[in-house]
Order: sequence, then structure tokens, then C-alpha cells
Amino acid sequence: MNGKRALAFFIDFLITAIIQNFLFMHFIIYPLVKGITQPAENIFFKALLITYTSVCYLIFRDLPKDGGIGKHIAKLQIICAATQDAAPLSKRLLRNVFWVFGPLELFIYAVTGKKLGDRIAGTDIALK
Repeated sequence: MNGKRALAFFIDFLITAIIQNFLFMHFIIYPLVKGITQPAENIFFKALLITYTSVCYLIFRDLPKDGGIGKHIAKLQIICAATQDAAPLSKRLLRNVFWVFGPLELFIYAVTGKKLGDRIAGTDIALK
């Protein structure tokens, strides 16, 4: 199960990286290569906005009932820990909001085997 969960995370993280790199290349690197000068403040603001957009994917990826792309490929689903039924939309969103604390979320998962978001939202991951 942890292997499938790691696979799902890897797929979602790869998608996040692709989104980030595409936007970074299009809005920052490409204009610089073309010789378009931009104030450093504009580049910094664009980089923050691009990072924000990428993190939004991590937060909102599980809004579809079947979960995100990674969970769909790994054949996993988000369930309520108490009832073992499919988790409602509010819990699927709440469990991912804690990605804003990225390294802390990963550390807690590495130590305890359960994400901080899963603990607070009362969710778990199960095989489909």
C-alpha cells in the first residue's frame, strides 16, 4: 500500500513539476532569452505566482471523486477513516490544504506513516 501511495505522490509531484517548469520557461526564461528586460521585482513576483499555481495543483488535485491523477493511476481512493466510505469533497480538500507546509507534511508522513492532512481531515487512503 505504501508503495502505491508513493507512486501516486510521485506522479502528482511530477505533474506539479511539469506545470512549474512550463510556466517558468514561458514567463521568465523565454523573455530573458529573447532579450526582453524585466525589473527584478517583476521576475520575483512572476516566480512567486508560478510557485503558487503549482502548489494549487497539489492542494486541489483530489477534488474529483476518484482523487487526483496519481491516485487514479495507482488505483487508490480517499476514504473517511471512521466510516471507510468515500470521503466527501470537503474532506478531500481539507486533507491537501496542509501542503502549504510542504516539508512539515513530508516529515510527519515519514515519521508517523500518516499525513498531517489525513489526521486533521479524518481521512485515509485505500485500494479501489
